[in-house]
Amino acid sequence: MNFIQSSQVPLLHLQLPSNKQEVSACTNCGCTNVHTQLRHLATTYNISTNATTQPIYCPLGCGAKYCTISCRDRHLAMGHRYLCVGPHDEDHPLYKFVLLALETGGAFEELILASQIVIGSLIGTNASSTTSSSFLNDDDRLRISQMVALWQDAMHKDDEILPPWWTLVSSDLSNEEKIEWEESAKLTVDDAWEYLSRGLTHSTKSKHDNVLASYNSVHFAKLLTLITKEKRNVMVTTMLEEKLNTLHNNGKFFCFMEI
Repeated sequence: MNFIQSSQVPLLHLQLPSNKQEVSACTNCGCTNVHTQLRHLATTYNISTNATTQPIYCPLGCGAKYCTISCRDRHLAMGHRYLCVGPHDEDHPLYKFVLLALETGGAFEELILASQIVIGSLIGTNASSTTSSSFLNDDDRLRISQMVALWQDAMHKDDEILPPWWTLVSSDLSNEEKIEWEESAKLTVDDAWEYLSRGLTHSTKSKHDNVLASYNSVHFAKLLTLITKEKRNVMVTTMLEEKLNTLHNNGKFFCFMEI
């Protein structure tokens, strides 16, 4: 799980696609519980179960899961309703943005986290978007203001302090390889920003176009650099693992069988 840290809780977090088959975590807060995890594993591995509760999904159809209706509604209000690819086909710019992020491999986390900061800053810049939503709490509004600050930081810092993402080249490469990598990385960022900005113009119904017009791919590249420098990879123990570890330490064990 990757996230950008704040002083209290992660400002942003992202469950990696490779982890979703094994762990069912809330898209908004990252939490899980024993019952949810057992049901998820039973579904994944086609094991019969007596579970009656159903997971809470994104109503727009992208498949994102949530631990509560409150988390779902807060996540939508924080910008997911604009970034969600559920309502769109493969020709939509947002769909192409997510596909490009997946195809880049190692840059997936940076691109998706950056898109969350961009939409958060758009919502934060439009005061009516945060004050009118009854789903956002004080912590959510604080996070949005921090996203605005991060985006402004990326826009205004000098290149020597915060260089564009495509300049972050390994010192092990030859000069020719460095030039080739920079050209490829810059093309990726340009395409990503084109897809994201066009997609947001469509999904927000041009409500934030005046703000989007002041952003460009270089600003986006600096934001990617900021995320690359600040993100942390952490392994979060699920409640199911904690329960199993406790039982194991107490000399007990689970036996799963299908009758």
